[in-house]
Amino acid sequence: MAPLADDYPDLLAALDLQLRVEHAEAELRETALARPDPLVLLEAGVRQLSEALQGRPAAAYVAGDDALVRCAVWPPDSEAPVEIPVGDALESLAPKAIGPDDHADLVEAMGAHAALRIPFEGAADGVFVVAGEADEVETAAAARLAALFSTLWAWTEAEARFQRTVADIEDALFTFSYDADGERRYAFVTPQIEAVAGIPAHTLTADEVS
Repeated sequence: MAPLADDYPDLLAALDLQLRVEHAEAELRETALARPDPLVLLEAGVRQLSEALQGRPAAAYVAGDDALVRCAVWPPDSEAPVEIPVGDALESLAPKAIGPDDHADLVEAMGAHAALRIPFEGAADGVFVVAGEADEVETAAAARLAALFSTLWAWTEAEARFQRTVADIEDALFTFSYDADGERRYAFVTPQIEAVAGIPAHTLTADEVS
């Protein structure tokens, strides 16, 4: 029984981490389902990653022309360089521990001796950087969150592009079908319908008007 007793604190820590990661995943999904601006999702991603790893300072960078540009930090008063060189940051999606020899300015600015770099993909690729050393379990947890974030990031950006396209169309667009009672049900209505028919789009999709 002694080995099990010795491992007990590690088991509790692993379970606690798993619960934090599951909570972070649920929060990210809920944020994405609200169809936010992509920057809002990015801010949620860096916040949830930080909280999952016990509140360590974290920053999110998105690829620019020749550098990674900081777009979000957590906590809000955390300091991190505005830009970092692209380097090999986006060459692999595998998380990587970084130290002073890799990005001295980045690690120092985040108030740590080391950090964890976790790339993500989407309409614009980027990377999360979390201050402090991470063990194998924490690194795997960070990779799991980054994988989910990549999916939601791509979906949110695609949704944002779609909404921008719809907003530029002058005509009203809509689709509908008939249910078993012969009632018309609208599946999709653009906001321009209000200017054309005087009916707010949300009332049609809410089935308040048939």
